[in-house]
Amino acid sequence: MKFIDEYGNIHKTEKELGRGGQGVVYLTKDKDVVIKEALKNKNIITDKTEIQKFHHLINNIIFKPIPSDIEIARPVALLKDKAGYIMKMLDGMNPIKELFSQELSKEEVDKLKDEIPKEKIIQCIQLQRKNLLGSNLLRVRQLVQQHQK
Repeated sequence: MKFIDEYGNIHKTEKELGRGGQGVVYLTKDKDVVIKEALKNKNIITDKTEIQKFHHLINNIIFKPIPSDIEIARPVALLKDKAGYIMKMLDGMNPIKELFSQELSKEEVDKLKDEIPKEKIIQCIQLQRKNLLGSNLLRVRQLVQQHQK
């Protein structure tokens, strides 16, 4: 498939990396670039008004101050005439649902408590509350709550 961003750059997809409730992520021929095409009710958004709403939402996210030490894929450009955006591929990038696909066991929580600094977890929760990270990070909130006990 071919996507054009708001700057006129053409991006050709190589393969689908993942699909979830928020959208479909594609790897492009440029190995450090991925595309997220938004879904609504499991369908690609095609309504022009809905596309404009999505673009407005992403424009608000692009300019939010996200701490540079939190490694999340940030939108860098909107797709032209489509609800989606371009992101830089991060090293070791995995879908959040792959990382948190099931409830964490007590042993997994204890292991994570030792591996993830509490401050990083709190930063992630704050970003999630501001709708900058997916709702799947609610499980991270469980981790913090258990860590505080």
